[in-house]
Amino acid sequence: MSSDACPEDPEDTAELYLLRSLPAAEAERFEEHYMECERCMEALSAAEDYISSLRAAGLRLSRTRLHLVPPRPRPPTEEL
Repeated sequence: MSSDACPEDPEDTAELYLLRSLPAAEAERFEEHYMECERCMEALSAAEDYISSLRAAGLRLSRTRLHLVPPRPRPPTEEL
């Protein structure tokens, strides 16, 4: 990706960038690019919102400990 071209998948690139999972050179190119590209800036903002929501949901889940509640047993099914 050159600094003036959008990545093949801006949404995935934005998410990987925010998670610090892009190689350094690719992250640097994306930084230079998204500052001037409305589409990539929107992808970055959406990814930021998504990641933030997941983190908040994870914190709420860990505080409520609902993930530790055992599932209800299923009733036996009749064989045909």
